[in-house]
Amino acid sequence: MAKYIGNTAELAGNSRDERLLNNRFILARLAELVEKYPDWRFHQLLQNAGVSRPGEDQFYEESKKTFENMKT
Repeated sequence: MAKYIGNTAELAGNSRDERLLNNRFILARLAELVEKYPDWRFHQLLQNAGVSRPGEDQFYEESKKTFENMKT
């Protein structure tokens, strides 16, 4: 069962499920932004949402941190 803490969710002892849930949160937020700003290109969307941060290596960043860093 998910436990919500601020903007993120933590699942007791299961990092795979926690990652999946945070990925779904990220996608839901991006879907909202696509509807709100239909003229944005995809990479504009990612950067303006705070998902993509130029100059930072985010390859191994956990989804929880990505979601926490997203702009609201």
